[in-house]
Amino acid sequence: ATGKLEPLDDVWTNKEWKKFAPAVRKHCTGSDGHIYFAPHYSVITVLYYRKDLFKAAGFEPPKTVNEFYTDAKVLTKDVNGDGIVDIYGYGFPGTIGQDITNWTLALARQLGGPLGLFNKEGKCAVDTKPWIDAVTLLRKMYSEKIVPPGLTAWKDSDLAEAFKGGSLAMMVNFTAMMPSLKSEGSAVKNKFDFAAWTGPIGNWGYAIPKVIPNEKKKIAKLFVKHMSSYEANLNEALYENWATRLDVLDDPLLLKKWGPKKLLILKECMERGVPIYGGVNQYLISVEILAEALQAAITGKKDVETALRDAANAIRGVVPGS
Repeated sequence: ATGKLEPLDDVWTNKEWKKFAPAVRKHCTGSDGHIYFAPHYSVITVLYYRKDLFKAAGFEPPKTVNEFYTDAKVLTKDVNGDGIVDIYGYGFPGTIGQDITNWTLALARQLGGPLGLFNKEGKCAVDTKPWIDAVTLLRKMYSEKIVPPGLTAWKDSDLAEAFKGGSLAMMVNFTAMMPSLKSEGSAVKNKFDFAAWTGPIGNWGYAIPKVIPNEKKKIAKLFVKHMSSYEANLNEALYENWATRLDVLDDPLLLKKWGPKKLLILKECMERGVPIYGGVNQYLISVEILAEALQAAITGKKDVETALRDAANAIRGVVPGS
């Protein structure tokens, strides 16, 4: 961004900037410490679960990774006794690309991992213990057939369709999936709920090219300030997208829509969220490198620690200083 985009540090005061979620601020800030992106709205990650299946099993939504694994194993069912699993305990997108890294990152974060593929010092962290433990667990779930064997071809949309069709007891996904899950024709329309889970935050907004005339920059900065305002954020949060500002979550209109319990869950997910993009220019290349390693490790084609160590070394080779 340096040299191509206009810094936006003067659009907000420090006090106002801190009202945005940590992951949003990180996503909007360049590697040089300047703000280059004005946040408008976001989508956050939650754990979707089949409340009917959980109630029948006497389970509460999992709060720990151990509970998550146990619940998923118990809820994997051959419903009609024909020897074929009808409902898998969990599912995730396993095709090579950003989706598999997003949801593995969510699990690694749940296990105490950093806010992304890189730690606070900018060092590649995908071969650290939280990542190793997360991939080891997914490998175990894959080998025990707690997750669908065909998910290596799944993208995010396939994951959502599987849950919507009733073949998954749990999935981790964005809040933007909620309208589809509630729609007519959804097998889980009145059978699902969501719980807190740490995962990626998708952040949409605006940047200003540095090459435009100064007078137009002033107008553009007024525009992005408005689009990141309390009022604009509240409007997005009321209509199925989500806010980027934490102060919006105290608004009475949101409290009326969600109720105190669910709004608290959404606030927790927002505060603990992980930025999708990691603040380095080579992030998408890093994602591709890691995704191949994740798929190989989860399916048992490569040892978990070896796969992640090789991926980390490859990423360090393309991201200077990592």
